[in-house]
Amino acid sequence: ESCSAQWRGQCFQEEMTLWSSINVTLDPELREDFLKKKINIYYCKKCSSSWEIYKDLLYHDMTNNFMVQFVATKNPDELLDKIVGLENSILDQKKVLGFNPREKVKLRVVSNFKSLKEIVKILQSNLSDLAINMLKNALKSQLKETYEDKLPQVYFSDKKDDEILFALVGDTTEYMQTTHDYYLEILEEHKETIRNSTPDGKWIYMETVDRLI
Repeated sequence: ESCSAQWRGQCFQEEMTLWSSINVTLDPELREDFLKKKINIYYCKKCSSSWEIYKDLLYHDMTNNFMVQFVATKNPDELLDKIVGLENSILDQKKVLGFNPREKVKLRVVSNFKSLKEIVKILQSNLSDLAINMLKNALKSQLKETYEDKLPQVYFSDKKDDEILFALVGDTTEYMQTTHDYYLEILEEHKETIRNSTPDGKWIYMETVDRLI
């Protein structure tokens, strides 16, 4: 779902499309547009600068059975209201249909663009986002010895064959990889925590869950 809007950049005004939801199964081109940062990003043709448009966005992948809701607020009360609204929507549908239509769907809520893109990439790779975050924490502990006080941000980048690739973002961007077997070890070791913390059919705010691990 999209609308047209006049966006005044720092250089000049032009029209752009703002999306409130994208279904990448019904329109596969939107998946590529999203990953290439063409969704709700304003680009100034004059100075080549870009700005993220801070607007709620729902990413829906019916093929891989997940939905990620980006909520454009850092206010805790507003964020809670949005999550409660999402949960109430499921309850309303359950009353009408007699069952939860999202029962087997992974449902996530995030409040920043980087988390949105990262979780999308994790879930479309058929990986557990919570297990990946546990793996990231293990890697960060290893990196402390190398980077000391300037520890880079660690982001999931890709899964290729038996390797999982992570981006280390600091003054520069580097990459490191670990084995898929290591991921499976973490998944098995923490399977109860993962199952209980991220059940299907319930909206999960991942930043809250991450604080528990």
